[in-house]
Amino acid sequence: PVQEGVLELKIDSGCANHVFKDPRLFNKLRQARPQLECANGDILTAREKSDAAFECEDIPTTLSESILRKEMSFNLVSVPKLTEKGCVVVLDNVAPRIELPGEGGALPMLKRGSTFVIRVQLIGK
Repeated sequence: PVQEGVLELKIDSGCANHVFKDPRLFNKLRQARPQLECANGDILTAREKSDAAFECEDIPTTLSESILRKEMSFNLVSVPKLTEKGCVVVLDNVAPRIELPGEGGALPMLKRGSTFVIRVQLIGK
C-alpha cells in the first residue's frame, strides 16, 4: 500500500505529454483543450493543464505543461517530454532513474513488472 500523500507515476515512453489523473499535483490549473492520442488511436480532449509539482527523494521537481485528465487510469510521465527538457531517462534493471539536467540530481525509479514508476510526495500535503 502507498502512504497518504505519496503517488506512483508511471514512466511512459510512448506518451507525448505528462498526463495526471490526480489534481493534487497541480496548484493553478487553467482551462485548456489539448488533445491526447491514446495507444489504441482514440483521441481524448482534456480540460485543464498547468505545471505539476512534487518531491522525489527530497528533490523538488516540476513538470511543465502537464495535463489533468481525471478519467485516466494512471498518472503518466512522458519520456519524450523529459528528454526535451534535458533529462536522461535510464530504463535498466540495475539502477533505473531520471537524471535531471545540470546538478539537479536523479530521481530513482522502481520496476513493477514491465513498468517503471517513480514514487513522489505531494508538496505541502
